[in-house]
Amino acid sequence: MSSPQSSLKKRAVSGAIWSLLGYGGAQVLRLGGNLILTRMLAPELFGLMALLMTFVQGLSLFSDIGIRPSIIQSKRGDDPVFLNTAWTMQILRGAGIFIIGLIISSPIAQFYGAQADLTPQEQAHLTQQLRVLLPAITSITLMQGLNSTALATLTKKIDISKIIVFELGSQVINLALIIIFAHFSPTIWALLGGVLISQLISTIWSHFLVPGGLSHRLFWDKECARSLINFGRWIFVSTAMSFLASQADRLILGKLFSLEMLGIYTVAFTFADIPRQVVKTVSMRVIYPVISEKKDLPRHQLRAKIIDKRWLLLVGLSLPILFLTCFGDYLILFLYDPRYDR
Repeated sequence: MSSPQSSLKKRAVSGAIWSLLGYGGAQVLRLGGNLILTRMLAPELFGLMALLMTFVQGLSLFSDIGIRPSIIQSKRGDDPVFLNTAWTMQILRGAGIFIIGLIISSPIAQFYGAQADLTPQEQAHLTQQLRVLLPAITSITLMQGLNSTALATLTKKIDISKIIVFELGSQVINLALIIIFAHFSPTIWALLGGVLISQLISTIWSHFLVPGGLSHRLFWDKECARSLINFGRWIFVSTAMSFLASQADRLILGKLFSLEMLGIYTVAFTFADIPRQVVKTVSMRVIYPVISEKKDLPRHQLRAKIIDKRWLLLVGLSLPILFLTCFGDYLILFLYDPRYDR
């Protein structure tokens, strides 16, 4: 019979392997879809979509109270009362983000519609377009608020395989919808429509990830809510700062440069961001749940266990970083058409 320590190690190793395989598969799909769509859609559409997604991500991160991390680390993370309270808070947060998005969408549209390289008529058209697109993209937060807490529960148990199948399946659906829409209507609505419909499908699917699992219902327990808020307030500060550090470039470039240049920048950044995303994926899905299970250890012992394995991840990531640093420009020139040769 295996010991709890051995079982945790096996789950951690399995989770790391699944995370890396899942991330690799996601990047293959992302690259393949990118190569197809960049030949079907103009670069400025990718810039416009990047600006829209940055807008909704900013709203989400500036209101993140860490519901999923709270479930993962909490001793009550399997308690239906705790999970239903968390789900209720998640819905309220999604609705609040949507309302805020509707309120600020008009001034945001006015600000980014005034592109210096456009004629007054083109600026007016872009402003009007953004006034419609920004509320539409913000509706994603309503659907995300309805996501099942099963995603957090599976992460807590380091049952990563089901999450990977879910995420890759969602990505395939998203990509297929966008390609179909782009074939018939090569406009921004192809990108936006694919994202919205695939998010709706993913939200519904999330409630079937755990057969016979929790049937969510609206519920409010003061003690559980207090626990979630007390833990999440630190997540709020962290994610707000992370957004400014990782997404401010798109907000700035979306104003200073053309949407076409922003689209080209977004494509290039996809490759440059691969090593960071690998670390983020493994950290959230494997390292954090493992630390949560071992959080009662003395701090120096927990630190020693983390550092002992950390170097493997860092050494492994140094190779793709070296490759992208030396040959990233040649890779872009080889894969993309002349419109992206800037």
